[in-house]
Amino acid sequence: MGEVAIQTKSSLIKGTTTAAYVEALRVDTRGCGVQGKTVIQITNKSEDQTMYYKIDGYLADPTGALGGTAIAKKAETSIAAATTVVNTDVAQVYAAVVVSVVNNSAACAYQIEYCTY
Repeated sequence: MGEVAIQTKSSLIKGTTTAAYVEALRVDTRGCGVQGKTVIQITNKSEDQTMYYKIDGYLADPTGALGGTAIAKKAETSIAAATTVVNTDVAQVYAAVVVSVVNNSAACAYQIEYCTY
């Protein structure tokens, strides 16, 4: 038997938090040959500031007639200074996943790495 190739999509995103939640990452898994599962790693690069993040999943196209309603994959959660968190909740398949970030009291540099499969 031959090996089965698993298709993946991954990327690295860098940015800086603001005083209001902003969309830091939107992963659209429809039509890219993957199963719609994601693993997301978020790093707070600040040495002295806390940041917050939340992750929402969409079961259908979030811009289409059937989508638009987010399902909280991860409610608002803090990330301490110089800390990395990994979201490995892959039980549910999503058409799109959105990571939003906000600072606590001052801007923080962040890095997001993700992989879909």
